[in-house]
Amino acid sequence: MQTILSLVASEMGVSILPKSAAALGIKDVAVRPLAGRWPQSELGVATLRSSADEPRLRKFLTTAVQLQPGSAPSDEKK
Repeated sequence: MQTILSLVASEMGVSILPKSAAALGIKDVAVRPLAGRWPQSELGVATLRSSADEPRLRKFLTTAVQLQPGSAPSDEKK
């Protein structure tokens, strides 16, 4: 997870990770929960805090939650 979060911090993209990734506390990376029901583990998306509201991130989140019918992206901030 450390490598994935480091790539996010280096502006190399976004990632779906276990909720426990938030405990790593990578500077400038926000871990947001995904809304809806997900099997067996809680997931979140790691992004740079400064890009958390960008349209491309919204599009990624929308696409990601389409994997779980009937759910929508969460706007919960952590």
